[in-house]
Amino acid sequence: MQSRKLPLATGLTYHVLEWDGPGDLTFVLVHGFSDLGYGWSEVAPRLAQHGHVIAPDLRGHGDSDWIGPGGYYHFMDYVADLDDVIAQLARRRVVLVGHSMGGSVSSYYAGTRPARLAGLVLLEGLGPPDMAALDGPTRAAMWIDAWRTARAKG
Repeated sequence: MQSRKLPLATGLTYHVLEWDGPGDLTFVLVHGFSDLGYGWSEVAPRLAQHGHVIAPDLRGHGDSDWIGPGGYYHFMDYVADLDDVIAQLARRRVVLVGHSMGGSVSSYYAGTRPARLAGLVLLEGLGPPDMAALDGPTRAAMWIDAWRTARAKG
């Protein structure tokens, strides 16, 4: 297991645990509310026999940056962070595993970036509301892309 700090486009720095494994598959383990990446320490080594594994501490959890006074934590901010973590660290194929709040974040991500995933596992995650008629996944992807473009401009 390797522990690393990863600067994100959001301006935050995430703490990420990483286990090396064979092939082009990455398991991304997303913890629940009031938990952290170390919560996956019994599961990750077993998955690492089958591929690369990463377990980030979400914003405001563990050793990742916290939002300052007056800040807030919205699901779409977690999704944007996760998008960046996956873009920076994941191999070609991704299996996203989310627990509790991490299940909700993971399902939002899966709806936003379905082509990026080889699989999705939800443990107690309810997922996003049904927004198919409102084209929610496309709107979410556009929001993340527009946010990243605006952030890059300074």
